[in-house]
Amino acid sequence: MTCIKAARAFTGRQKIAKIEGAYHGTDDYAEVSQTAKPNTWGEVNAPTSVPVAYGTPLSVLEDVIILPFNDIERALVILDQYSGQVAGILIDLMPHHVGLLSATPDFVRALHQWWRDNGALLIVDEVITFRNHYGGAQEAYQETYQEACDVAPDLTALGKLLVAVSLLGL
Repeated sequence: MTCIKAARAFTGRQKIAKIEGAYHGTDDYAEVSQTAKPNTWGEVNAPTSVPVAYGTPLSVLEDVIILPFNDIERALVILDQYSGQVAGILIDLMPHHVGLLSATPDFVRALHQWWRDNGALLIVDEVITFRNHYGGAQEAYQETYQEACDVAPDLTALGKLLVAVSLLGL
């Protein structure tokens, strides 16, 4: 939630792009389309922003752009429709709601190029994956793909972990 707010504040833009089915918490913007089903997916070239709960404002659904996971061509076509409007792209390098499949290096590189060309920020969600590797999924990802995907995010979400570590004096 804080990374989304920071991206909006930094860019002055409203829209956030995220992967269909990916879980990023229960904030209205983060939870859009995390529980989409085949009957609510929409068209393959235009995934629908689906609310998780009743009461999600229509404006939230309008400000969240849904991208297909690891589908470079379709993701870029969708993003190009919102060029100049996207504050950030929210991605989990190994989303558990999408089947624990890693984002391919080509997919991440393509998104990286798009957000650099369009002034958006990359937000990597490490709230879950940071627990699995000392440097989080980002470090494991770099070790696996090495220079094939040397992409660093603008923002990293770690949840409340840093607060707990700070309070414990570690």
